[in-house]
Amino acid sequence: MVERPEISDISGELPRHRRRKYRRRKLSSIRYIVVHHGAVPGDGRERLLAYARYHVEHNGWPGIGYHFSVAKDGTIYRTQPLDVVSYHVAGYNSRSVGVVLVGHYDVEDPPEEQLASARHLCAWLCEELSLPPENVRGHREFPGVHKTCPGLKVDMEAFR
Repeated sequence: MVERPEISDISGELPRHRRRKYRRRKLSSIRYIVVHHGAVPGDGRERLLAYARYHVEHNGWPGIGYHFSVAKDGTIYRTQPLDVVSYHVAGYNSRSVGVVLVGHYDVEDPPEEQLASARHLCAWLCEELSLPPENVRGHREFPGVHKTCPGLKVDMEAFR
């Protein structure tokens, strides 16, 4: 049994669109956990606020596209409820949970504390959602994705 990691819920603090709302889903519809990176250097709550502002103001989304974020020091933040169908991997949003690693892992190595927390979170989510570890995937591992996300310096085989 995987112990629930410590998770700080900041979903109520993040920018949201004034009119648009994400759809809801049953947790039983979730089939994947998708690992991302922010693709921007930086860390912490301010970086998460910047991601959320970008998603809302630039992309026009209802809110931040990720369900969880993992800071470089290993702190895990909940940024959306699991039953929210957020936007983070085209064609799979209704069936997936988005986990973002704060940082730019094409150009810097992810800290071990961050990777350890992200692995713990994903293991716990797999258990909670009855998913096998192979259903934890990097964004780049989905069909039609032409990004390096979660970064060239994140080995998804080792992560799983």
